[in-house]
Amino acid sequence: MRLLLLLLLATSACRTEQARQAPPATAAPWATGTVSDTGFGPIVVGMTPVKAKAASGGRLQLPEQSDAAGCAYASDPGLEGLTFMIENGRVVRVDVRAGGIRTPEGAAVGDTEARIEELYAGRVTVSPHKYTDGHYLTVTARDAAPGSVQLIFETDGQVVTRFRGGLLPQVAYVEGCG
Repeated sequence: MRLLLLLLLATSACRTEQARQAPPATAAPWATGTVSDTGFGPIVVGMTPVKAKAASGGRLQLPEQSDAAGCAYASDPGLEGLTFMIENGRVVRVDVRAGGIRTPEGAAVGDTEARIEELYAGRVTVSPHKYTDGHYLTVTARDAAPGSVQLIFETDGQVVTRFRGGLLPQVAYVEGCG
């Protein structure tokens, strides 16, 4: 009997630990995609905010007057570190500021500069970061018209601290909407 009680307690402790490690229930089920120079999952740059919200199953929280002139960000509370820049009534860029979200090639926050250069061999331009000792690793699009979209990785000089993809010129805005 004592053995059975110990076994039940151990099983319960394991289940509690597994529940703590499971992804949050608020995670967005629509967001199984990757970030590219043209969008994230079902949300494609150039979409209206209303279409982007519909593509997210209604989970995307839009800023007030997102269809008006100006610049703002939309997000899904279940996707920490992922935002969508909306400018002049269109989704124009996707920003990633946390780990776990990848590009189709597998790049993510935390990757080394060397890994980015390897994943995008022959398509990376390195330039100094405007505010830190890091770099911007700008990836030219393989399939898009020249000068239309880009993927930009920001680093601290060694690893990726954030990245973004989207339309030019917005994807190149260093301060975002600022």
